[in-house]
Amino acid sequence: MLTREFVGNTVGQNWHYVFHEDEGVPFKWHYHPEFELTLTRGAQGTRYVGSDVAQFDELDLVLVAPNQAHTWYSRTPQEDTRIQVVFFTLDWLRTLTGNGLPEFAAFNEWLCTVREGVVFSPSCIREVLPAF
Repeated sequence: MLTREFVGNTVGQNWHYVFHEDEGVPFKWHYHPEFELTLTRGAQGTRYVGSDVAQFDELDLVLVAPNQAHTWYSRTPQEDTRIQVVFFTLDWLRTLTGNGLPEFAAFNEWLCTVREGVVFSPSCIREVLPAF
């Protein structure tokens, strides 16, 4: 069943961070108005983002668009599964851009084009992994 997830804020900001460890990857078909950047490590299974259904491997990084139905599912929970999720809004990034961080302007424009979500390549994941 598709459910509307309420994300909330972290310390009054328009972003939220969640870390799950060793919990497996249960099927939770949901959507929310925030962007979601999800890094999944140590699991293999099926990723559902909108109408796209694909397999994911040990390292998976996906940007889910606002109000896009999505979930990940792994039949076999693994002990080293780690999932890191960052939720954020475009309005928040626009506020940051207007308050002294103009380098976000081009990124904000790109985010406006993301309608179906983005699956990042293994080489891109390896490059940004230290930031997580």
